[in-house]
Amino acid sequence: MVKILVREHGVYPWQGSLEEDGTIIRGVFYYDGKRYEHGIPEELRHIETEEEFQAKQKKLTGRYALICRGTNRTFFAVDRISIYPLFYGLSEKNDMVISDSFALIEQETGAVCPDTEGMLQFLSTQSTYGNRTLSKKIQTLMAGQYAVLNHETQELSVRDYDTHSHTESYPHDEQWLTQKHEEVLDDVF
Repeated sequence: MVKILVREHGVYPWQGSLEEDGTIIRGVFYYDGKRYEHGIPEELRHIETEEEFQAKQKKLTGRYALICRGTNRTFFAVDRISIYPLFYGLSEKNDMVISDSFALIEQETGAVCPDTEGMLQFLSTQSTYGNRTLSKKIQTLMAGQYAVLNHETQELSVRDYDTHSHTESYPHDEQWLTQKHEEVLDDVF
């Protein structure tokens, strides 16, 4: 069984309904070029297969956390910078628990199992690396990742949809690079 525990948020609350739509999402995002701050695109409702999820994920950009519960699988994803983190872990009853709150998932899983290395990383850098958290029993999706949970087998697969790698080679012409830099700044602001 999968349990999904999400907190109430005043700014950018969760939109949609797991019971009605099978999907919840929070943040400001674009789906197929259309901006959403409230509501949820019809295409993101009732997703059942990983292929369907991947196709719709490609049309999604912006800042978001997304959870889709289908009949046999649950899909969850974070944006390319993981602005709204999602945590996951196994409860003592062997249920997969997914949450946007480390504290909620820690209570549900009984995960009082400190990760010493994670704590050292946090003390020295104010963050942990990779999917590590402060508990050995709780992990987090990294930026540009999605996960697929099979309800029958409880098997969880985590996949990258964006790796921040560049395969293009750019000319070393200073004028061209300056122009590209200005275009990026214009796009950002």
